[in-house]
Amino acid sequence: ESTSFEVNFTPAAWLDYELDLVFTSNDQVDPELAVPTMGTGAEDASHEQTFTQDYYDEVDVMWVVDNSCSMDEELQQVRDNFAAFVTEFSALELDYHLAVITTDMDNPSHSGRIQGSIITQDSADPEAEFLTYVDQGSSGSGSERGFDSTMAALTEPVISTDNAGFIREDAALAVIVVTDENDSGSTSTSNFVSWFTGLKADPAKVSFSAI
Repeated sequence: ESTSFEVNFTPAAWLDYELDLVFTSNDQVDPELAVPTMGTGAEDASHEQTFTQDYYDEVDVMWVVDNSCSMDEELQQVRDNFAAFVTEFSALELDYHLAVITTDMDNPSHSGRIQGSIITQDSADPEAEFLTYVDQGSSGSGSERGFDSTMAALTEPVISTDNAGFIREDAALAVIVVTDENDSGSTSTSNFVSWFTGLKADPAKVSFSAI
């Protein structure tokens, strides 16, 4: 007789695997049957992990959006994913400040200055406002300077003028850059990290992410 069955293959590395599936039976001639089996752990293999991420109830989130011409092809994908983000973010019921700046340091009306206004949970329509402000188009400077823009946004004189009221002493701070290019500013990564982690007495209350 014959039978069909499935074998689950869950590789732990990107390697070629070879093994024998051994079947035992009461066959008088061949009580064991070895079936050669091969498999490959590929890059597109799926492996799922779960973890619990803590978050602060009070958080200031600054989005640094690349508005250069190279973003033209990516804008619709960015819009779609921002919509998904703000829906999930609102469901967390945090005490938040949301603000948007760009990577453009050539235009004086940008250069770390918040585009639109600061959004809070008390805004009339936070989701609609956020989606309006993050859509910065693709006519900005071709020199993407996310580090410089972030530093300008969170230091004097901009932090006390155009961006006044965004950052709160007790809130966690998250900066998220959305771009399709490497940073081309004048600030080195090491200098930026040193400055950024010093913005809060507890360095664990700051985070910087790049998408």
